[in-house]
Amino acid sequence: MRRRLLALAILALPVAVAAGAAWLWAWASGIDALRRDAESEITLAVARIETPLAKFKELPRVLADTGRFAETLAARDELSVEASNRLLERLASVTGASDIYLIDTAGTTVAASNWNEPHSFVGQNFSYRPYFTRAMEGALGRYYALGTTSRRRGFYFAVPVEAQGARLGVLTVKVDVDEVEAAALTGERVVFLTDPHGVVFLASEPGMLYRTLAPLRDEALTAIRRDRQYDGTALVALPELPRRDLAGRQTVDAGAWAPVGVAIGASVLTRLDLPRLDLTAHMLTPLAPVAAQARTAAAVAALGALVIALVIALLIQRRARLAERLAIEARAKAGLETRVTERTAELMQANRQLSAEIAERRAAEAALRQAQDDLIQASKLSALGQMSAGISHELNQPLAAIRSFAENAQVLLAQARSDEAAANLGQIAELTARMARIIRNLRAFARKEGEPATDVALDAVVGEALELMAQRIAAERARIDWCPPPAPVIVRGGQVRLGQVVMNLVANALDAQAGQAERRVEIRVQPIGEGGLLTIRDGGPGLSEEARRNLFDPFWTTKGVGEGLGLGLSISFGIIESFGGRIRAANHPDGGAVFSVELPRARLETAA
Repeated sequence: MRRRLLALAILALPVAVAAGAAWLWAWASGIDALRRDAESEITLAVARIETPLAKFKELPRVLADTGRFAETLAARDELSVEASNRLLERLASVTGASDIYLIDTAGTTVAASNWNEPHSFVGQNFSYRPYFTRAMEGALGRYYALGTTSRRRGFYFAVPVEAQGARLGVLTVKVDVDEVEAAALTGERVVFLTDPHGVVFLASEPGMLYRTLAPLRDEALTAIRRDRQYDGTALVALPELPRRDLAGRQTVDAGAWAPVGVAIGASVLTRLDLPRLDLTAHMLTPLAPVAAQARTAAAVAALGALVIALVIALLIQRRARLAERLAIEARAKAGLETRVTERTAELMQANRQLSAEIAERRAAEAALRQAQDDLIQASKLSALGQMSAGISHELNQPLAAIRSFAENAQVLLAQARSDEAAANLGQIAELTARMARIIRNLRAFARKEGEPATDVALDAVVGEALELMAQRIAAERARIDWCPPPAPVIVRGGQVRLGQVVMNLVANALDAQAGQAERRVEIRVQPIGEGGLLTIRDGGPGLSEEARRNLFDPFWTTKGVGEGLGLGLSISFGIIESFGGRIRAANHPDGGAVFSVELPRARLETAA
């Protein structure tokens, strides 16, 4: 009996160890995968919010420049105000804005798109709103709040209305966020956005609105009440979520938020800062699938260990019985059998180790390839997100100009002034070609390039990248010193991936000069003996010794939290290496940093 109990104990020990180890491994790897998936999901959710709002950013400035509303603010007569009311009503219907209204310098609404509705803004004073103050200072006013009159949440965009150098008032566009919230925050995950004070402004669960992540301080309450940001709402703090650490992974128990409609328990909390909206996005992803995966892995490991242990036990038992029957022969062959047994055990152990190493190496290679592909595509999506507002602006300007030229052409044709109408149509054709070029470059950059390297013109790649970044360059008033070579420089590479490298290096050059009165980027492309050379020099402070050592390491960055992940240069390094080239960084003798990209000569030139 004692021997049987001891055998069972010995048999149970490896089974328990294997099950526990498999559970911990599955738990940790499952949470890591869940976090990566959550980061992608929250990025997509944020994009679904930012994209609809971006089209309204320039709308008030375009409307204010028409001069119509400046006349209304200057005249203030009944006929002019009525005409502006009806015009604003039509504009709100066409653009999809919730409300568009005109405010005088005292903060009182003179005309509004909802002039004939029960909760009209006409006569209401909004001088307490920060967007009004900001617009009266001559800048674009952006704000989000609960409407004091409509009682509906919205994002506000406001610009000053000026005439002959005098500031007459403010034109404001309000965007209702209910539809944006319903379309963007969907799915099984709980997503909510908080302001800098921790107040929930957008949420997939309505019960979370206007709740706070922690009790508000007196100064925060004072600021909120002064601006009447959440007028008439009780800002009640949410319960603190219990946290748990297991296998080096932190999770939270969202069950504490069940009273506000959060119907999930153990979860992973993901956070993403949104500086353009002045909000922070949060996502709760349930851990139920990870727990089920860990239990399954533990059961499979336990079963496998049990089978192996039973097989070993059976082999030992059969060997013992055979030894008893062949005791006489065993004495004669004891030495030989001992050596054979030892050698067999060594070979089995070596075989198991070799099989395990092969499996681990294959898994690591597959994971590395997948991670590299995911990082490259994520970097491109991040760049597309950063360029979306600029591309929208680049397309909105030609569209507005096309409309103006078309209306003028109608008038000229009606007056039989065909030559002038033809000139207007020519302007429309040039603007249409410009829009087509912008869209073609954007489509080429967004395409996921999967083809092998081919012959590309390095100078053409630089030109397309600069076109895509034109809005940011203009917004930052940077000077690009770019002199294309007299003849195309043909190298081996991928059109899309090389464009991504160029955009990343130019963006880093602009970032390195943040805060400087003058920003300058010098770009040169020239042929060299072994292929082509691209150099990009900035006018910043240069690279420190630490930066030069760690520049191309993943997740190493000199930027602040929320401004970068430290993956751009690492991905660029991998792309250039895959083309057989190399990328280097150094400090220029006259100041600033210089990045050099060398690429091999194209096949046609090599063959020649």
